Amino acid sequence: MLSLSFSRSSNTHQLEVFLQDVPTLRKYQKIEVTVSYYPYQQISRTQGFHFEPYEDYVSDLADGKRSTYQEKEETSAQVFGLLLGATIFGFFAYFNPALLISVESFVSIFASYTVGKELWRDLDLYLQNTSKSWKVRWIEQTFYYALQQFGTLQRFWQLARFKRFGYTITLPSEIDFISHSSSKTVEMSFEISHFALNQQSARVLRILLPAGSKSNLKNGLVIIRFGLVESFGVFSHVTEYYQASNKGSIGTLNLADKWFKNKSLQKKFWRIGRLVWFTQEARLTNTQIISQ
Repeated sequence: MLSLSFSRSSNTHQLEVFLQDVPTLRKYQKIEVTVSYYPYQQISRTQGFHFEPYEDYVSDLADGKRSTYQEKEETSAQVFGLLLGATIFGFFAYFNPALLISVESFVSIFASYTVGKELWRDLDLYLQNTSKSWKVRWIEQTFYYALQQFGTLQRFWQLARFKRFGYTITLPSEIDFISHSSSKTVEMSFEISHFALNQQSARVLRILLPAGSKSNLKNGLVIIRFGLVESFGVFSHVTEYYQASNKGSIGTLNLADKWFKNKSLQKKFWRIGRLVWFTQEARLTNTQIISQ
């Protein structure tokens, strides 16, 4: 069905991560992949592991440099401000239409838009925290960076990458990268239309490990999330799978934090923007999504 494989490259301090069985995923519009790595061997910040190439892309943006990706603009605050401004406009139009062309009305409408944007930031956080245990939830933004549209030069670069590495490199349309003191996480969203028609697999990530560390999954915890997205207009149906490699043992945790070998955790929900409705809470399945 779906699989993410980890293999040792010619450089013994690299882990190559591949998305396998691409043809079986054609019925979906998007494939979301999250890879989180927590090494059990203590590694200093200066000699730490590196998620290539996405860590570099996000670092370039943080330094104000041009990058393959660009920051996505969160529009929820603007939309809420516009709705509040439209409400004030409707109030004037209904109760006192003559005031619509006055300076006071323009100031009131603009002020309501500005206040609405600021008010949304508190309301947004409140909705996230309050709805965490509900079937219908307001979730935080998942992907903060979007792939810039390819031009002619970028297509030549794609050819150069294929000649260099010997396989097709497919960049996700959206990403996020999170770095903590002892772990790193990259979230990727792939448009299925971006894969070549005859493509069987795609390299989605390279993990560079510090010299002296063992290049396999047995020296840490690797957590994988797969999201299979079917689109129906503005609505999306998502089937999620969670699985981990814990010192080389493949399995997952249930809701009681009990480890089950060779199992994965499955969730299903509908999504429109950041509003999700869970139709199936987490349950264990025999789906194997990690291969070594």
